Amino acid sequence: MRPPTASEYNVFLEELWQRLTEVWKVLVPVTLMGRRGIRSPGCAGLFQVGTQATGLVVQFERYRCGSAHARTPG
Repeated sequence: MRPPTASEYNVFLEELWQRLTEVWKVLVPVTLMGRRGIRSPGCAGLFQVGTQATGLVVQFERYRCGSAHARTPG
Protein backbone atom coordinates (compact mmCIF):
# COMPACT_ATOMS: atom_id res chain seq x y z
CA MET A 1 0.00 0.00 0.00
CA ARG A 2 1.45 3.37 -1.01
CA PRO A 3 1.38 6.45 1.22
CA PRO A 4 -1.01 9.25 0.23
CA THR A 5 0.32 12.00 -2.02
CA ALA A 6 0.45 15.66 -1.04
CA SER A 7 -2.51 16.28 -3.35
CA GLU A 8 -4.56 13.58 -1.62
CA TYR A 9 -3.72 15.07 1.78
CA ASN A 10 -4.88 18.49 0.56
CA VAL A 11 -8.17 17.08 -0.74
CA PHE A 12 -8.72 15.30 2.59
CA LEU A 13 -7.99 18.45 4.63
CA GLU A 14 -10.24 20.63 2.46
CA GLU A 15 -13.12 18.16 2.80
CA LEU A 16 -12.55 17.87 6.56
CA TRP A 17 -12.54 21.68 6.94
CA GLN A 18 -15.76 21.96 4.91
CA ARG A 19 -17.48 19.37 7.11
CA LEU A 20 -16.26 20.95 10.38
CA THR A 21 -17.35 24.47 9.39
CA GLU A 22 -20.37 24.04 7.12
CA VAL A 23 -21.89 20.60 7.60
CA TRP A 24 -21.38 19.75 11.27
CA LYS A 25 -20.79 23.39 12.38
CA VAL A 26 -18.32 22.27 15.04
CA LEU A 27 -16.09 25.26 14.23
CA VAL A 28 -17.75 28.68 14.01
CA PRO A 29 -16.29 32.01 12.86
CA VAL A 30 -15.45 34.55 15.55
CA THR A 31 -14.34 38.17 15.70
CA LEU A 32 -11.90 39.04 18.45
CA MET A 33 -12.79 42.29 20.16
CA GLY A 34 -10.40 44.39 22.18
CA ARG A 35 -11.12 47.00 24.78
CA ARG A 36 -13.93 49.39 23.99
CA GLY A 37 -15.46 46.91 21.54
CA ILE A 38 -12.91 47.55 18.79
CA ARG A 39 -12.03 44.65 16.50
CA SER A 40 -8.52 43.34 17.09
CA PRO A 41 -6.30 44.06 14.07
CA GLY A 42 -4.79 41.12 12.20
CA CYS A 43 -7.30 38.64 13.60
CA ALA A 44 -9.55 37.97 10.61
CA GLY A 45 -10.66 34.49 9.60
CA LEU A 46 -10.61 32.93 13.08
CA PHE A 47 -12.73 29.99 14.18
CA GLN A 48 -13.48 28.41 17.55
CA VAL A 49 -15.35 25.34 18.76
CA GLY A 50 -19.02 26.30 18.89
CA THR A 51 -20.86 25.84 22.18
CA GLN A 52 -23.67 23.94 20.44
CA ALA A 53 -21.11 21.32 19.42
CA THR A 54 -19.93 20.77 23.00
CA GLY A 55 -23.20 20.67 24.89
CA LEU A 56 -22.01 23.45 27.21
CA VAL A 57 -24.60 25.83 28.60
CA VAL A 58 -24.03 29.44 29.66
CA GLN A 59 -24.06 29.62 33.45
CA PHE A 60 -25.31 32.76 35.18
CA GLU A 61 -25.45 31.47 38.76
CA ARG A 62 -22.72 32.43 41.25
CA TYR A 63 -21.53 30.81 44.46
CA ARG A 64 -20.05 32.78 47.35
CA CYS A 65 -17.46 30.97 49.42
CA GLY A 66 -18.29 31.07 53.14
CA SER A 67 -14.72 31.58 54.31
CA ALA A 68 -13.02 33.57 51.54
CA HIS A 69 -16.22 35.32 50.38
CA ALA A 70 -15.06 34.96 46.78
CA ARG A 71 -17.66 34.60 44.06
CA THR A 72 -17.28 31.79 41.53
CA PRO A 73 -19.51 30.32 38.83
CA GLY A 74 -21.87 27.82 40.40
